[in-house]
Amino acid sequence: MVYLPKINFRRNKRQIVLFYSVILIILTLLQLTLLPLIVINESQPNILNLLAIWIVLREGKLIGFLAAFIIGIIFDILTLQVVGVGSFAFLVSALIASFFYRQGKEELVLGSYKFIFIVFISILASNLIQNIFYVRLTQVDFWLIFIFKWLGSTIYTTIISLIPYYITFKKRH
Repeated sequence: MVYLPKINFRRNKRQIVLFYSVILIILTLLQLTLLPLIVINESQPNILNLLAIWIVLREGKLIGFLAAFIIGIIFDILTLQVVGVGSFAFLVSALIASFFYRQGKEELVLGSYKFIFIVFISILASNLIQNIFYVRLTQVDFWLIFIFKWLGSTIYTTIISLIPYYITFKKRH
């Protein structure tokens, strides 16, 4: 077995930025290539918003808000949406998640069932904001589309959030 030294990311800010930048690139590629293939009834998980929530709960409010804004702008540009709507929605979800941030107890929040609840509430608000801007009120099946796109995407992203939850839970135990 290969011994890998433990790197203390809390000390070196450049390593933190580099680490999250690499994760952002990987998740962006997944969001644009793989996730459109697993759409269910127009509901698609938003793993970039999940990353923004994770950063808020792991690194704190200021870094989390800045990351949520940058990730939202990248999301808007790459998905060819109105620039600013995604960043506003990501900021709102980061704001909601920031109410649950506890300094020094990040692993306890990320490794508990609270994380699933935080993701659900934050993504629910984010999807509501995005759907208000993009769903036309004159559509025939407005409520059906609204529920599938709003609630469906929220539940789908919450299910996807079980992956980082179990990784953190396993690391904790």
